Amino acid sequence: MDCYVILHKDLSQIKDMPWLHQTHTNKKTKKYYITNTIKPRMSKIKFDCTITFVYNTINYEDFIENQIDSNKIIKIYTPKLPIFTLENSINRNEHWDLIDKECNDIYWTQACKSGIQYHNNAILNSKKIVKIMAEKELNLT
Repeated sequence: MDCYVILHKDLSQIKDMPWLHQTHTNKKTKKYYITNTIKPRMSKIKFDCTITFVYNTINYEDFIENQIDSNKIIKIYTPKLPIFTLENSINRNEHWDLIDKECNDIYWTQACKSGIQYHNNAILNSKKIVKIMAEKELNLT
């Protein structure tokens, strides 16, 4: 399942909460889907952004079109990692090593690299990317 990570400043739903789990109805499919929005908290850095995770491409398209202020989107991280299948789990580390060599904007977690992949794309991008963005915005680097 693809996971899109949206870094944005649309705080209209999350307000001051640290975390928000929402259910939306996809306008095309008429089916429900969920999103998770998280406000990162990193030491004393104040950062008025949040991250929303949207699962499946058709739901991502609905979310972008109907659920978020597109003017407040900073960056969208699209799925880059392979979802494990029976075929590609054989010699799995060879697959990961190829990705490591080709990408400079993916940050691994030990859980993901060892094969636990429930939120693979979201975990990989979220905390480190937001920390880097916050540091750049505050000229801390």
